[in-house]
Amino acid sequence: GTTQGTPVPAKLRPRVGRLTAKRSKRRAVAVTVGVARTTRLKLTVRDQTGHLVGTRTVKVKRDDLLKLHVSVKPQTRVTSTTKWRVGATATGSTGRAAKAARFRARR
Repeated sequence: GTTQGTPVPAKLRPRVGRLTAKRSKRRAVAVTVGVARTTRLKLTVRDQTGHLVGTRTVKVKRDDLLKLHVSVKPQTRVTSTTKWRVGATATGSTGRAAKAARFRARR
């Protein structure tokens, strides 16, 4: 028969689903990120040289597709071909998950 112990859904780890970003206004990046089984989400934006230009941490109530703005402080000049990176780290009761994506830094 069935074994006693933890039911199956409790073992599932946090998950970062779709992750897209685009430069919204001068000092902000609009990030769309899907999360599941997550309590806290940390977003980091790095420029083409690897410098951290913006972070944002939010509490997550339910599985959702979140639309968030991350304010950034650009340190290097941005051209039409400049690519930045956005990283998403989801933390839950059963661990953590991360995902990164690249996007054009010029709006």
